[in-house]
Amino acid sequence: MKKITITLLFLGIFLSAFTFKKYSKQEIDEITNAIDYYSARYLQKLDATGIYEHAFDGGGEIHLYWIGGNIKKIRREIGTSYGKLSTTFYFDKEKIIKIIETEEDFEFKEDMSLNYDKLTKVFKEEIYIFDYENKKVQILKTGKRQVSTKKSISEYYKTANFILEKLKK
Repeated sequence: MKKITITLLFLGIFLSAFTFKKYSKQEIDEITNAIDYYSARYLQKLDATGIYEHAFDGGGEIHLYWIGGNIKKIRREIGTSYGKLSTTFYFDKEKIIKIIETEEDFEFKEDMSLNYDKLTKVFKEEIYIFDYENKKVQILKTGKRQVSTKKSISEYYKTANFILEKLKK
């Protein structure tokens, strides 16, 4: 059953460029808030090393949030030498409607060594996908990237599809 759901979600993302519903920012916020606060959701945690077949400096996890047998949210957290990079994908009707990327860096101590106990958010990007077919998105940014690199919307879609494809195996 899970493989069928993942296959359908993957297909939904692939076809979203052709059949994407148009959303408002308010609708997207209402949907994502409902996903975040829905108490009956099922959380599945995976080791990012197993998905990417690659070790990360600070490790990594992928969190899948399931509601009613459907993936509603994927959160990828990757540890780096200097902090943590997180990417969150929100889904509605098997299509990505919002992407959030954050970069958190370890603070420096007075002696210029890193304080591995204290992360500070230095960058956040929220991408609202109103109408993928017509490339109508809104990107809100706060802060400045320190170690992460800018990505296109299609690169984010490739990341989500890669994770979903690995789940089928």
